[in-house]
Amino acid sequence: PNGERTVYLSGAQDCIDRAKAMIEETLSKARERTGVNNPNAHIMKVPHELIGMLIGKGGETIKDLKKESGARIDISKEPSESNSNDRLVHISGPPECVDFARKMIDEMLGRARERTGTGGSSIVESSSPTQSTVQVPHELIGMLIGKGGDTIKSISK
Repeated sequence: PNGERTVYLSGAQDCIDRAKAMIEETLSKARERTGVNNPNAHIMKVPHELIGMLIGKGGETIKDLKKESGARIDISKEPSESNSNDRLVHISGPPECVDFARKMIDEMLGRARERTGTGGSSIVESSSPTQSTVQVPHELIGMLIGKGGDTIKSISK
């Protein structure tokens, strides 16, 4: 859609303000580290029902893919277009790492299509007194979430 993701914050106002500041700091560091428009980057469209398999239980599969290939792999949370069920998988890094990651993902999706299993999704509900949102560019959302969700978990505490 517009190249940004919405991060929902809820809790006491001072906590929200602190979280926003931490998010801004994380994003500015991320912008410095990533030459955001990477010429080696590759985007794959993956059917929504295969994304769960690509991520794996507790993010293990995607973590292993990143470690083995050496590439950075980010999966968009929203469908690529409003009339599509596909999600975008962004792969970036050195060309050989990007190619290796692409091959690994293609093989994995091929095996998944043979099995044709669908992944479930979970909905997290929150009933906090105050809420706020922060728009985060797609290419930086992975940095905000962090390895294994560590960065966003530390912001949530």
